[in-house]
Amino acid sequence: MKWPSSMASRSRGAKWTLGIGIALIIYTLVGFLLLPAIIKSQMLKRLPALTKRTVSVQQVKLNPFALTLIIRGFGLKETNGDVFCSFDELSADLQFISIFKRVFVFKEIRVKKPFGSLIFQQDGKFNFSNLLSALPPETKTKIASQELPSFVVEQLNIEDGAFFFDDLNRRFLLKLSQIDLSLKGLSNHTNGPVSATLSMVCNETGTIALQGTILPFTRSANVQVQMTNLDLRAIQPYVAEIWKLDITGGALNAQGHVLYAAAGPAIPLVHFEGQLGVVNFTSVDSTAHEEFLKLDSLTLSGLDLRYRPHGLDVTAVNVLGLRGNMVILPDKSSNWKGMVKNAEQLQKLIVKLQLNKLFPFHIGMVSLENSSFGFADRSIEPNVVSEIQDVAGSVTGLSSVAQAIANVDLHGKVDDHSTFTITGTINPLADDLKIDLALSLKNGEMTPGSPYAAKFVGYPIHQGQLSLEARYSVHHHRLKAENKFSARHLRLGAKNNSPDASQLRLKLAIALLQDRDGVLPFDVLVNGNLDDPQFKLGPVISQVFMSLITKAVSNPFALLGSLVGGGEELSFVNFEPGRSDLVAGETKKLDMLAKALFARPALELEITGSVDTTNDRVALATSKLHQQLKARRINELTAEGKKTGSVDTFQIEPQDYERLIHITYLEVVGTKPVITTTPLSSTGPKQNFGPRKSSDGDAKPLSRLPPPVAKVLAGLTLADTEARIIETIEVTPDDFRGLIQARADRVQKYLLQTGQVGAERMFIVAPNPIDPAPSGQSRVDLSLQ
Repeated sequence: MKWPSSMASRSRGAKWTLGIGIALIIYTLVGFLLLPAIIKSQMLKRLPALTKRTVSVQQVKLNPFALTLIIRGFGLKETNGDVFCSFDELSADLQFISIFKRVFVFKEIRVKKPFGSLIFQQDGKFNFSNLLSALPPETKTKIASQELPSFVVEQLNIEDGAFFFDDLNRRFLLKLSQIDLSLKGLSNHTNGPVSATLSMVCNETGTIALQGTILPFTRSANVQVQMTNLDLRAIQPYVAEIWKLDITGGALNAQGHVLYAAAGPAIPLVHFEGQLGVVNFTSVDSTAHEEFLKLDSLTLSGLDLRYRPHGLDVTAVNVLGLRGNMVILPDKSSNWKGMVKNAEQLQKLIVKLQLNKLFPFHIGMVSLENSSFGFADRSIEPNVVSEIQDVAGSVTGLSSVAQAIANVDLHGKVDDHSTFTITGTINPLADDLKIDLALSLKNGEMTPGSPYAAKFVGYPIHQGQLSLEARYSVHHHRLKAENKFSARHLRLGAKNNSPDASQLRLKLAIALLQDRDGVLPFDVLVNGNLDDPQFKLGPVISQVFMSLITKAVSNPFALLGSLVGGGEELSFVNFEPGRSDLVAGETKKLDMLAKALFARPALELEITGSVDTTNDRVALATSKLHQQLKARRINELTAEGKKTGSVDTFQIEPQDYERLIHITYLEVVGTKPVITTTPLSSTGPKQNFGPRKSSDGDAKPLSRLPPPVAKVLAGLTLADTEARIIETIEVTPDDFRGLIQARADRVQKYLLQTGQVGAERMFIVAPNPIDPAPSGQSRVDLSLQ
């Protein structure tokens, strides 16, 4: 039986329909049921061997009609149970057009809650280094050389991802969480620009956000970046490898435009334009465990930063609340000088970052506000503590250009009391360093430096203020420093027994240099070559100061006399032998001394009388002889009933003097003539004896004496007779001490009468025991204290 053609046609269509239906059923069953099971089983079977990790897959879903694949609950775990990587869900939406373009075209790939853990292990390897390690080398080479198949991802989304990086050697942990990434137009086929948006949380407190375009396969990017509150403590393990510094607080903020382009050497690899800042930064010295550096905020605005090749332009650097602390430790090392822990590693880092060569830069202004710098010296007891406070001002025009000149204008306080300013110009980076700075310090308290004074000069500082007007200039590597110091009302405490102290009479030097207003000025001019490693400014200033002190105390009267036109002669007052009254030339000296002491009210004067045991003895004995002769003649006249005055005012007649001197000679010496070689002092005290006989008269026969007496004294002059009698007169130590005291009293009294020196500033020194041997001088010696 033959079917009609129409029936046959219907039969073939039914068969095709049935076949297609069966195929569709099979395709559906395979796609929805079989393939997901196969994919899951193969993942569970093969991935452990390839990754050397435990694999878990919760679910695999495939939609063969929509060409979508969903994998849920995927995870790779280390052998210790830690998660290596995972995601809650991966979905991929492949487009049918891929068949015709021979390019994998994905409408969307979405990953929910992905997680990855990257660990740098103690053996120096990363935790992923064992991936694919079981593959033969040729397979690895083949995989590495293969190109990725062409693909287009219209939309790639990562939602709520997380990534941990753990450096076990440095104990560094970076946690990135809440990662949201969106890429549009990702393709290695067209390599067109990809629109990218990224946001994440860094270490639970900071946020990072990027938005812009990237070219991932040519390694370039043009994005806007915003980073907020990135905790700087995270980098502490890497800082500790190079620096003896512990970062205890601080956050980084940045906002700007980033260009990344690996296009060639003429174009910077990285170019950032925007603003960068650090807030609430704190750190401690890991050796001294004391605050090292802190700041409230550091902001770089108008920042234009280029890396490889390097360049930097900054409109303004604003520093608020900066505080630095310098500590001298008990072993005399400094926390700043010893801050570098590994200089070799630091140098390698500098070279690696290509920072070992000067690169072009310009900084419009660096401004300081409310900044301070502390100093503590723990190497001395008691400790020295000082602080520079309220530092503010600016430095403008810093540049790498050789001819650029920066202007400096800074001011602040020292220890809450004194003020300082620093003004001028600098060019610190030029080959020919140029500096022209003026420094002014007003009323700086000196007591914080008292422990230094107690140790090195033997006196603590009781009170005092220091002012300084200085100018420092550097040209052609030569320094010229003009320092005008002025110490006001400087007073030292009691001297101690410090073994390190100099033996200079510092109190005397201060009193010599300090004027009536309590001001002690001294100028120090220093010139030196900065290329000379032996030249150091501080020691030079100290040396000049000590030289000034040494000169002052070694010749105090020369320095004092220079105030009034005198000199070293002011240190003593001469007297005529046996006398304590002042002569005209010596009173002039005392007038000059009084004027100088008035100008230096801190000086005290010691007055020490002295005698010449030879000349003063003759003069004192002569005075005694004259007194005896006058008393004898007064007795004679009184016996005759005649009136006389006192011994001090009485004048003996020459003929009576001659008679009485020879009678006294016979009484003292006897009848045997003795010719002495001791002359009568022509410089002895002038008594009221009336006119003496001339030297010719002394040689004439003694005609007025009784003949027996004249016979005995024949051949003797009057001077011989006087000298012999004087030799027999006793001058006692009390006589000498009386003369010494009288001379000292006379000097003190005269200075008091000038009205320029008070009694409280003058002290008469007790005389030493009288040495019977010929010694001493007929004068008063003066010394300054």
